[in-house]
Amino acid sequence: MSISYAVAAVQSMKPMASVLDPPSGVIGFKKGVLDNTARISITWLAWRSDGQYGVETSDPSLIQKYDLNWYTDFYAYATGVDCRGMSSSDFTGAGGVVYTVAIDRGSLLRSSSGAPRYLGPTSGYCGYYFVDWNQTGSHADSSMNLVSYQPRGVVSQTDTTYSYSIDFQQDMQMFNNNGNEQYTFSAQYSTNFSLDRFQLHGLQDSTGVDYSVDYMDYYVRIVAIEPARLFDGASQGPLV
Repeated sequence: MSISYAVAAVQSMKPMASVLDPPSGVIGFKKGVLDNTARISITWLAWRSDGQYGVETSDPSLIQKYDLNWYTDFYAYATGVDCRGMSSSDFTGAGGVVYTVAIDRGSLLRSSSGAPRYLGPTSGYCGYYFVDWNQTGSHADSSMNLVSYQPRGVVSQTDTTYSYSIDFQQDMQMFNNNGNEQYTFSAQYSTNFSLDRFQLHGLQDSTGVDYSVDYMDYYVRIVAIEPARLFDGASQGPLV
C-alpha cells in the first residue's frame, strides 16, 4: 500500500443536507465559527539507526510534522419569546430557550515539509512515533444542557472502513415580521461519512461530550469527522 493511497479520503455515501440558517427577517438567530489551526512537530524518536531507543532529535530530516485544521460552526436560536431588549433573566422568566447547534469539522494531515514516517535500508530503518489518536471535548456551563449528540456509533463496517450517519432535526419556535408573527423554523443537518482506518468514539454527559478518533491500522491517515451537538440553555450567551 502506497502512502498516497493511504491518505486518500473516503467519499461520503450521500451528499450533506444542511438547513441551519432561517430565512431573512427571522429574529433571534446568530452564527459564528471557531478555528484552531496548528502545526504539530514530533521530535521524539521511537528508535534510531545507531541502536538508541526513545530519544529526542533536532535533526529536521527526522522530525515528523502534522497540519491541524479544525473548525467548530455554531448556530444559536432564541426560541419561544421575542428576545430583543430582554435581559437573560427576563428571557428565561418569560419561557425563552436558546438552542445552540455545534458542528465540528476538520483534518489532521501529515505535512509535506516533515520527515517521512519510514526510511528505507540506506537510511538505517529509522522508526518514528506518529499521531494515532486525537481527542476533542466540548462542555457547556451549568446554564446549558446537552440535548443530543451525533453520530452515536458505527452504522456499518466494510473491511477497514467505518461508516457513520448524522440525522438531526429540531423545530425552533421563533418570530419574524418584526416580532409580530410566530414562525417555526425546522433546523436540519444530515450527512453520512466514512473513516478509513479510523474509528470515532464518544463519551457524553449532561454538559457536553468528549470524543476521539482512534487509529485502527498501520498507515497514518487523514482525520476528518463531523460530530453534531445540540445544546439548550436559558442564557443567550456570547453568540446571540
